[in-house]
Amino acid sequence: MVDLDGRSAYSSTIIIRQDNNSRSGNFVSPSVINNAVLQVRLDEAFTGLQLVNMEGRVVYHQTLSSSSGHIAVYLPGLPHGQYLVRLYNNEKQLTQKIILQ
Repeated sequence: MVDLDGRSAYSSTIIIRQDNNSRSGNFVSPSVINNAVLQVRLDEAFTGLQLVNMEGRVVYHQTLSSSSGHIAVYLPGLPHGQYLVRLYNNEKQLTQKIILQ
């Protein structure tokens, strides 16, 4: 790209690496929820789950007691829309966007 004064410069190149110990991909399946039940896959132990609306408010919270495996999370009557599902423990946090229909 050339500036208005005719000069150009290149940005520094950065390398992004994924930690081999972290997992990628979705942990809630499906990401579009029709029946108010989240099917959550926990590949490691997490202590809590939060559902956050697009205004940043926590609208649902569940303690997971360092659970791992598959769990079903029954949601209260929430308005349809987009939400963030947040899993957390003392070391990390995972977030995934879902749509409630």
